[in-house]
Amino acid sequence: MLYHYIRICLRKSYKNNLERGFINWIRKFNIDDNEVNEVIACIKKNMQEKSSLWDESKVREIILEWKEEQIKKKEEELNKRQKEIEDEVKKDVKTKKYEDEGITNKITKMSNIKEKDEDIENKDRLKQLKDKILSYEGDLRNVLIAIIENHPELVSIIDRHLQ
Repeated sequence: MLYHYIRICLRKSYKNNLERGFINWIRKFNIDDNEVNEVIACIKKNMQEKSSLWDESKVREIILEWKEEQIKKKEEELNKRQKEIEDEVKKDVKTKKYEDEGITNKITKMSNIKEKDEDIENKDRLKQLKDKILSYEGDLRNVLIAIIENHPELVSIIDRHLQ
């Protein structure tokens, strides 16, 4: 009985050592711990014969192919994510551009409204001034003299109209 127990323990120990050695050998191919089971499954899928008959070079080839496939998948994921980010940036830029254009249009409209208001206000003031001049009963010569004394920049304009 003890013989059988020792024999079973030795087999388990031998099997565990073989398994650990195989996993360590797989890790030499830059395989992460979380990828080891996936690699072993890939090897078992591609190797038909019993594991004790596996050819080392064939296993190495399978591991390298698996690794290449994983690199390609990661590159595709990165490219896809990069495109998504570029699309988001383009969309944000367009949205920002439209928002900026909208703000610019609003400012322009507000300026136009303000100018129109000023034009109307100026027209109203001009009409009021014309009415005042027409109804003025005093001597306009004295008014013109006061204007050119206070605003010499208007001398040439008034001179032109008096000829």
